Amino acid sequence: MTRDYEFRIVTRDLSQFSKAYLVPIADLHEGAYNADHEVSDGYINWIKEHDNAVTVLNGDLMNCAWKDSTPELFEDLCTPDDAYNRLRARLEPIKDKIIMMTRGGHEEAIFRKVGHDYMAQLAYDLGNIPYRPNGGMFAIQLSKNNHRNIFTGWMVHGWAVLGLSGRR
Repeated sequence: MTRDYEFRIVTRDLSQFSKAYLVPIADLHEGAYNADHEVSDGYINWIKEHDNAVTVLNGDLMNCAWKDSTPELFEDLCTPDDAYNRLRARLEPIKDKIIMMTRGGHEEAIFRKVGHDYMAQLAYDLGNIPYRPNGGMFAIQLSKNNHRNIFTGWMVHGWAVLGLSGRR
């Protein structure tokens, strides 16, 4: 079944700029014991500090482990709910600079296991950011010397759901 929302292009008008920076963010794995917050916070802060910087969030923002999953829940620093709250707080300062979001394999696995879509919740909580769980197209409009330029991109995280029954 084809859904209309999966084919709409998300457009961001940045025509007040002649150039912009697109800084994609993916694979933060919030909650994982080995997630490097120093590096990812550097990207988030850089986006926040530059008026002409925007981002797309391309999945696996959370680790989303559970008792029988790979990764193992007991290797994570916190529960998925706590990881969600931390992630939301980290992204709050740049919420107006997020063009769109997708879901990664970790979020897909928890969605299939328990039916909760953390990325849909995050998109809503950060201000109804366009959410394309299975990927989508976006466009950025810039302007220089009264000429409009539109740049397009396609974003998909992709995944192979493993470990739903606790086996590889």
